[in-house]
Amino acid sequence: MTCDVSSSELRPPPLPIRVRCYHGEGLMSYARRAAEANHVGIDDVESAIRSQGYPLPLRRDAEERLQIWRALGELHSTTLAEQDKDGELQIPTRPLCAKCAAGQAANGRLPTIGDVCLRHRRWLGYGDQADISRVPEFLAAERTFRRVLVPKGIVVGSVVVMNCRGIGQCLPKDVAQSRIRQLQLSESNTEMLGYPETVALAAMLTDTAFLDRVLSPAPPDERREHLDEAIHAAMHPLELVESWRITNVLWSTLKRDYEHLTSTRLRGVAPEPAVALLLPFWTSRPRWEDGRRISGPQGA
Repeated sequence: MTCDVSSSELRPPPLPIRVRCYHGEGLMSYARRAAEANHVGIDDVESAIRSQGYPLPLRRDAEERLQIWRALGELHSTTLAEQDKDGELQIPTRPLCAKCAAGQAANGRLPTIGDVCLRHRRWLGYGDQADISRVPEFLAAERTFRRVLVPKGIVVGSVVVMNCRGIGQCLPKDVAQSRIRQLQLSESNTEMLGYPETVALAAMLTDTAFLDRVLSPAPPDERREHLDEAIHAAMHPLELVESWRITNVLWSTLKRDYEHLTSTRLRGVAPEPAVALLLPFWTSRPRWEDGRRISGPQGA
């Protein structure tokens, strides 16, 4: 026998055994753990909910589904909120810190956290959750990520961070080997080893003062020299070939942005952030020699 439940009444009775929802945990992660704690599967729970007349859409991220599972677990209305999608942010779903989740296998989205759990000093990025307390550069990098990059709307899945990962992995052999020993890694995780450099480069590329220099109408040699100085400040001393490669990769990106900004200025149209990837972070743009400003999506 089914009950008559209106679409506004999304309060089924709680499950017999309730489990805690961890900070940042996603809907499907929580639903899996809650169902397993009650010795059933997610499909079993949701089939029973539908049979009782509660509206439960098939879409996993539907608000009605969130409300149903919040009611089943007697959760606060703000839990599972990270499922709400922001089209401009590439927030990946990833394993939560095992210690924060009391040893439970939980996944979720953490837009304000980089690849390190500062509370437990554990690696959260690709690979095993290694103890990074022996390498203070990782803790400093994470603090920089949260203090400098997060306020700019940058997350671990942002294009600027992903572009810097490959560059940040070009570590001198002695630095890489030292970190492998300190982290007690059985194999090399290049994404992990280069995290401090990845954050430093991302912070550099999104710094308005830096962009003022390298995207200004100054002569190319002068702008290239400033880029070299900034890279040397962000990275460990590099072998010549790696230094040359990194400089050229970044110079190509900056040159593309500069040419796009110059072209749009001459045509009298607003620049496109999708083309000039660093444009959204250049808050003082543009300061051209004639003093004119180009109106754009940032209200400049």
